[in-house]
Amino acid sequence: MNRIPITEAAKQAGITREQARYWSRLLDLDMIKEGRVSYLAAGSENMLSAMAQAVKSGQGACET
Repeated sequence: MNRIPITEAAKQAGITREQARYWSRLLDLDMIKEGRVSYLAAGSENMLSAMAQAVKSGQGACET
């Protein structure tokens, strides 16, 4: 399985590492931890980038 460090995925998606970690759990992306480094499957940065765009455009906001 090709994989990418979560810090690199976050950088490519233009988000923080903490956001990448949180959104990975929300999106149910597989995360593998080896030592002190967490990895996501290659291509997960595209999902994180799409999530960032959705949040930025306000699609994630709920109306009250």
